[in-house]
Amino acid sequence: MEYVSSLVMLAAVVVGVIALIRILAAPIKKLLKFILNAVVGLVLLWLVNFFGDFVGIRIEISWVTLLISALFGAPGIVLMVVYQILF
Repeated sequence: MEYVSSLVMLAAVVVGVIALIRILAAPIKKLLKFILNAVVGLVLLWLVNFFGDFVGIRIEISWVTLLISALFGAPGIVLMVVYQILF
């Protein structure tokens, strides 16, 4: 009888762990995408600053610009370049 209750307890723990992984998978996936976009945005900002110096375009790398590039990706970088050119 003790063997059966141990198996039931093990099955409950396994089901609980699988349920927890499924619940947390989507937020972790979104967080990883956000971090990847931030890294790509940082590289793009660096490239814009490197090549933009030749034509007078410079976007300061700060928390705000990094957040914009992380949220919007490459279109956010393009938007900041257009804003820099217009204003």
